[in-house]
Amino acid sequence: KRPVIKQWYQRRVRGKKKIEQIVRKPDKSEEEEGQDPCPQCGAMLPQMTLECGDCKNTLPYCIISGRHMLKEDWSECPNCTWPALYSELTDFISAAPNTPCPLCNKPVDPANVQLISEPNLYAKLGETGEM
Repeated sequence: KRPVIKQWYQRRVRGKKKIEQIVRKPDKSEEEEGQDPCPQCGAMLPQMTLECGDCKNTLPYCIISGRHMLKEDWSECPNCTWPALYSELTDFISAAPNTPCPLCNKPVDPANVQLISEPNLYAKLGETGEM
């Protein structure tokens, strides 16, 4: 077994056992990542995946959560037009008045946020699907 703490530090570090337990035994209480459909082909993918293994497309991501976009929950910042999940964006801006977009840093007016029923999947990706 390789020591977690170098021998020179072992005499000086308090709580050595606790540190070693944390490092050697990862926290398994974290939730498993959910899955959502690819907005282009519908294959189920982990939410934080930005490339679909089935259709091989690079997926647009939400500027609020970092998750890949969903066709049925598509919105965008009214200022910079970068995509955001409608549910995430509305929760984000309802938390505080005049909340700025995390990308363009301009205040987002809740009245201008719309659920987009037929999004242009390549709006910010270009025609090839590459960022």
